[in-house]
Amino acid sequence: MEKNILNYFSLNGSTVFITGAYSQLGSVISEGLGICGAKVIINGKNREKLYKLQRNLLKKKIQTSIACFDITNYAQVKKFFKKIKKLDVIVHNANNTHHTYLKNFEKKKYIDSFETSILSLTNIVNCTIGKLKKTSKKNETSSIINISSMYGMVSPDPSIYSSEKVASSPQYGAAKAALIHHTKYLAVHLAKYNIRVNSISPGPFPNTNILRDKKFLKKLREKTPLKRVGKAEELVSTVLYLASKSSSFTTGVNIPVDGGWTAW
Repeated sequence: MEKNILNYFSLNGSTVFITGAYSQLGSVISEGLGICGAKVIINGKNREKLYKLQRNLLKKKIQTSIACFDITNYAQVKKFFKKIKKLDVIVHNANNTHHTYLKNFEKKKYIDSFETSILSLTNIVNCTIGKLKKTSKKNETSSIINISSMYGMVSPDPSIYSSEKVASSPQYGAAKAALIHHTKYLAVHLAKYNIRVNSISPGPFPNTNILRDKKFLKKLREKTPLKRVGKAEELVSTVLYLASKSSSFTTGVNIPVDGGWTAW
């Protein structure tokens, strides 16, 4: 054990497919996976953003390739994965950011959120299960990691938002909660193949725009037991744990990385 402790998070020789790769958290996760030795396949619908991320990763000598297609489109998913010979880890980080609120109900935005969180994951799993089984047979394990949210566990606190128009959307939390449940469902049904399925629920990891809003940022800090917001890098170690063999006996769990937000 002592001889291998430095290799606990090693992903040398692994191929990882990550959705929502060029998002705030996705880009940092992609980098972390690559630094630990993985070949990273970055997915999204915006080719320019994918190329920008790829250039940044290549500068850090991270082996990466682009997968520009819509994961909610089964035909596109199937076509892409037919070309992939090997797959060890899936990180499902795609997110639909359409904003709505209770008084401004839009059916399409609800549908879009569930398609991005649940349907797309189902498409990917159905098209890769053969490859994941093959990896598990050879390496004893493979991994699916779903990025949910603290709002998949608890409701947003209306008191910290200035109005409904800027609050977290109801369909966002509902879709993320569904993702946590689907994680557990997949975990128990794929366990016989040694395919592990887990989720992570990030807490307050504000983007650049929110960081500029000092008043709201203060409310986020006060709401968090650790009295600060998270840095994207602080999510990476949990992803690496679940992606690596270190978590070979961990499946069906949701891990909050939220500074204690959901512990109240």
